[in-house]
Amino acid sequence: MSKKWDMVMKPAFLDYLLKLQPKEMKQVREKIELLEVNPLPDGKLKKQLTHMAGRPYRIRSGDYRIFYTCAQDVVCIYKMDDRDDDTYNDTAAPEAPPSSDVLGPTVISGDVSTSTSSQPDWDKMFMAPSDSNQLPEPITVELLNKLRVPASYHTRLLRIKDQERLLACPGVPDEILLRIDGYMFDPPMEEVIEQPNLVLNDVEDLLRYKEGELLAFLLKLSPDQERYASWSMHSSGPTLVKGGPGTGKSTVALYRIRSLLKQLLASGQRQPKILFTTYTNALIRSSEQLLRQLLGPDHQYVKVATADSIALKILASCHQENRYQIEKSSEHTKKLLARAIEETSFNGNQLQQLAQRDILKRMGNDYLMEEIEKIIIARQLTSQVDYAKTHAPAASSV
Repeated sequence: MSKKWDMVMKPAFLDYLLKLQPKEMKQVREKIELLEVNPLPDGKLKKQLTHMAGRPYRIRSGDYRIFYTCAQDVVCIYKMDDRDDDTYNDTAAPEAPPSSDVLGPTVISGDVSTSTSSQPDWDKMFMAPSDSNQLPEPITVELLNKLRVPASYHTRLLRIKDQERLLACPGVPDEILLRIDGYMFDPPMEEVIEQPNLVLNDVEDLLRYKEGELLAFLLKLSPDQERYASWSMHSSGPTLVKGGPGTGKSTVALYRIRSLLKQLLASGQRQPKILFTTYTNALIRSSEQLLRQLLGPDHQYVKVATADSIALKILASCHQENRYQIEKSSEHTKKLLARAIEETSFNGNQLQQLAQRDILKRMGNDYLMEEIEKIIIARQLTSQVDYAKTHAPAASSV
C-alpha cells in the first residue's frame, strides 16, 4: 500500500462543506480520500489551472470542483465551488507538482477578539441603505444554527441584509462574522491562499464536522510557532506565551502539551498528569477534541477543566466550598454591589453619612470591586480590622 499524503485545508473549504447535501458530501469525501493516496494530475479528473492565483489543481466531484496544491508529501485543499472549468481556463498540468513555496508557512493574522461598540447606532447599522453586496440568502435561525453561531448573537445578525453590515456588526466575534461571510460569498483565491492551514488527520472528520459532532480542527503551526511549541521544555519554572489576538497562542499551548507529554513519557513516567484549563464550559469540549486530534490515545493523560471548577475543588478540599460561589455574570455582580452600597449603614449625623456615601461614589465601582476581589476575598479577610491592617487606600475613610 502506497504512503498517504499529509492533508491540510483552508477554512474556506470547511465553509463550503456546510452547504452540501448528504449525497454530495459523500462524493467529496471520496475525492479527498483519492487525493490522500495520489494528488498528482492525470489531465482528466485532476488538472492544473495555470491562470488562477497559486496555480492550483482541481479535481471533479460531481457538479463541484475542489481546488488544491501538493508539494513535499503535503496536500493543501483550498476551496470548492460549483463553477464550470471554462471559468478557469484549464490547461494540461505539468508532470511535476508545484514548488514548495506554494505551501508556504502559515501566517495567522487578524484579531479574533470580540469587537464591541459602546453606543452603536442600531437603526443606522441595520436599516440604512447600502451599496454593499446584498446577501445571496437571508440570515435565518436555521442558518445560524448550522454555522454554529451561539444564540446570544442571533438577534443582531438576523436583521442584516448586506455584506458591509455583516462584517461591521458590533458585538460579534470576527471569527463568527468571517464564517458567515465565507458561507455567503465565494472568497477569491488570493484571500484563500492567505488563510491559515488546518490539519486533517482523518477524512471522516469532515463528516463529523458537518454534522456538528466535531467543533474545530487543529491549526498547523508555522515555523516560528513550532519553535515555541518545544522551546525550553527542560526549564523548572512557568512559561508565558505572549502575542496579540489571533497569533495562535492557544494553538501553541496545545502543541506544548504534546512536547511536554513526550518528555514525561520518555523519562519513564507511565501515567503523567497534565492539567489544561479554559475559561468557559463551552471551550472544554472543543479543547478535548483538539487534544484527541493532536495526541491520539495519549489524550487520556490530559485533564481539561475550567479554572473556576478547579478553584471550587480546592475550596472543597478545605471544606470551604459552601462559603463561596462562582459569579458568572458581571452585570449581576454590579447590581449586587449597588445593592450593598444602598443597604450600607453609615455612622454619624446625616451630613457625615452623606459625606461617607459621597466618598464611595467617588471611588467608583471598578475600584470597589478590585478591593473586594483582590484584597478582601483573595486574602480571606473577615473583619474591618483585618482590612485596615492591609493599609489599602481609603481603608480608614469608610
